[in-house]
Amino acid sequence: MNIVKLIRCAVVACVTIALPTGILFGSTANNTLVIARPVDALSIDTMLDTTSAGTWVFANINEPLIDLNHDMEYEPLLATSWEFVESTRLRFYLRKGVTFHDGTPFDAHAVKFTFDRGLFGEPKAQWASLGASVIAGVEVVGDYTVDILTDAPFGPILRVMSMRYLGIVSPAAVEKYGEEYGRHPSGTGPFKFVEWKTNDRIVLEANEDYWQGRPALDKVIFRVIPEESSRMASLRTGEVDLVMKPSPAELPAFAGDSDFAVYETPGLSVFFIAFNLDFPPMDDIRVRHAIAHAIDRESIMEHVLEGAAVPASTSILAPGVFGFYGQDINQQYPYDKNKAIELLNEAGWIDEDGDGVLEKNGEELVLPTLPCNGRFLRDLEVAEVVESQLREVGIRVELQVFEWATVFNKLRSADFPYALMTVAWNTTHISHP
Repeated sequence: MNIVKLIRCAVVACVTIALPTGILFGSTANNTLVIARPVDALSIDTMLDTTSAGTWVFANINEPLIDLNHDMEYEPLLATSWEFVESTRLRFYLRKGVTFHDGTPFDAHAVKFTFDRGLFGEPKAQWASLGASVIAGVEVVGDYTVDILTDAPFGPILRVMSMRYLGIVSPAAVEKYGEEYGRHPSGTGPFKFVEWKTNDRIVLEANEDYWQGRPALDKVIFRVIPEESSRMASLRTGEVDLVMKPSPAELPAFAGDSDFAVYETPGLSVFFIAFNLDFPPMDDIRVRHAIAHAIDRESIMEHVLEGAAVPASTSILAPGVFGFYGQDINQQYPYDKNKAIELLNEAGWIDEDGDGVLEKNGEELVLPTLPCNGRFLRDLEVAEVVESQLREVGIRVELQVFEWATVFNKLRSADFPYALMTVAWNTTHISHP
């Protein structure tokens, strides 16, 4: 269940990550690409993981009906064409002659099975909350024709259909493996699943019968290397060929080395602090405004992210996101510790005993906080700096640190005993590398 359905939530943007994937290439050997990344997938079942760590993998295994290219244009994938036969009925004409990795045929029945499983099964797919909940049903019109029905006309329905989470799965594989399907995924994509050693590696191999032609690589190996310095060392020694979330400070040296290629692009992810408005005193707008004024984002960018970020100064959306509109956040909430303390005092929080922690009605201002850990660029370090900055205005932050899989499950759980959380999110489409 999605946390936004359980608690009222507000956000204060901290930084916009400038390197969303942060890719640094070395050279491949033996036609195998070894990728180092900080965290493991939560699942390789498209139903159960909507984070990038899982999507990076299953986007190579499963394919949706249509794709969204770099020019933000829709392209055929498992569907060759589509049309709105009614305002609430989107018809797809499917590609013939495609088979799943287990040898079974792809057809309209597989499409219906995938959507029925995700929307009407138990549990429902994580992607159901990302816009797909508007889908009222799927009707098989013919073996290679299928209709997607919505409750009402829905403008972004094509955008929803292009999400990699909606990759079509093999009904036979799901029926064979049941709850263990996430360890035995089967799709129509360019790579087949080989093995998964949790928190170590996931191995994929080329799909010899891929409908777009055999991929150039024989294997892709996703390695889990949590420590940033170890990832960079592994690249230098040739143990891995590509690093996700590289060390910003080391990028200039790699850029000057002809053996490596550094790719940078403006990011679409916004790293933010979210307030649980159902957790007092976060229901007091003066406390929320005080926290916004107490955070020195420039210091975080300079000393923690080392130039690999830009301030979210004009919006809680990154400039490259569709629908972006500048809101002058810096002018509304400039870094101002005195203003933060003034607002907290107005809300009744006073340092009564001189220990530096504000109190009200005999209770200290203590905020249990759930930080991300290893999922985003130096996310835990950012949370630790925020903890220090809030302490300067009399707020005691209690960071409760868990590995990423546990954090994600807590974010989705009905029990959420935290005042704050740190996380990054965006509205981007993730395709296969």
